[in-house]
Amino acid sequence: MSQEYFEGIVDTFPDGWYFVNVPEKKSDKYKDLVKRGNVAIVAQIGDSKWDTLLWGYGDGKFFITLPAKVRKKESIDKGSQISVLFEPR
Repeated sequence: MSQEYFEGIVDTFPDGWYFVNVPEKKSDKYKDLVKRGNVAIVAQIGDSKWDTLLWGYGDGKFFITLPAKVRKKESIDKGSQISVLFEPR
């Protein structure tokens, strides 16, 4: 599968995890790859690239968590609009 690009707004879960929702039209094709609720991907924001997962909400929608080192390097905070590139690994 090819790379996917989208823009989204950073949010946080009550436990403090930062994430960005993947638009449904970008995640529909990955539903068949889901194993235990997630899909292994390589994500990139700015110059930061890391191995992570498309985490599933359980209803066919996905999100990507944003590690602290990426948020710090790319100056990302809650409410930031970010551009994300990802592909399955």
